[in-house]
Amino acid sequence: MVNGRLRAGILALASLTAVLAGCGMSGTAIPMVSDQPLAAYRAQLSPLDQQVLFARDQERLLDPCGFADAATLATLGKPVYVGPAQDFDVCAIDYPRGTFSVDITIGQWAQLPIRTIDLDGVERIGVTPNGSDTCDITVPYRPRPFSYSVTSHNGTNACDSAITFVRSALPLLKTRPLRMNSKVSLNTPLTRLDPCAVLSVIAKNRPRLQVNTNITPYNCDFYLDSNHESTRQELTENQKPLSLLAGDRRFGKVIDINGAAAVLGGSTTPGHCELDLFLDRSHPVSRFNDQWVDEVEMDGNGGCDALKQTAAAIVDLYKNVR
Repeated sequence: MVNGRLRAGILALASLTAVLAGCGMSGTAIPMVSDQPLAAYRAQLSPLDQQVLFARDQERLLDPCGFADAATLATLGKPVYVGPAQDFDVCAIDYPRGTFSVDITIGQWAQLPIRTIDLDGVERIGVTPNGSDTCDITVPYRPRPFSYSVTSHNGTNACDSAITFVRSALPLLKTRPLRMNSKVSLNTPLTRLDPCAVLSVIAKNRPRLQVNTNITPYNCDFYLDSNHESTRQELTENQKPLSLLAGDRRFGKVIDINGAAAVLGGSTTPGHCELDLFLDRSHPVSRFNDQWVDEVEMDGNGGCDALKQTAAAIVDLYKNVR
């Protein structure tokens, strides 16, 4: 990670059964994702896993910044930044130093909130203090709940501030803000690519393929063979600044994979390998005084050669994303 502000803490995820049983509100139906030519791998998974992955498809369509309008932002002051974080599923909102910061995170929520409240007709909103200065609020939505996280930097009660912020945002839960229409959130090719799509290439003829679906919309955690830990890999789609790549290049850590730059990370565990795959360096996004590009964080237990093969397949898929 670049710094603590750009992280999005992963909250515990509830089971799909609970989600599909009625965690949403009326009016939040999302367009069907019918364009899935790279979803062939899903035929190898259980019907329940396929349902979860479909919900994640829908979440990737959403604009997280669309769940805070001008009136909501104003409840905590005048923000100095509203836009993408490092993680695609997060809208980062920064207020003047020493006041507040807010993360709106799609597809992540507290499974067991400390308490629940009813707010302006919306029932069982989860409230979870997180440390001494942060409060996470879980709100119902379809296809899955999501969270608002408010951090107070001025000593005020974070949960009081979070409830005020979310109360103003509640009408937006009846809408479906889409990433493709956003003026602030990223809509790059990687935001549109299923993070597990590469399995349609590398997992052919893998009868014991196992995909951990209890994760975030831009993460893929899988075993090519559920009987062998060495076949586990984890992929996370996000953006990173090119300045990181430049620093690694000076230390000779950068390699070429099908025309994309990749950084191999060190590991003290035999067989374990880490790789950062930088994509489409010709179209960077300017923010935080740097140039940012689509990037996939890769982690595997089967050695670096296996991870490089996966990376090569991702590069080829990425070139054809529309």
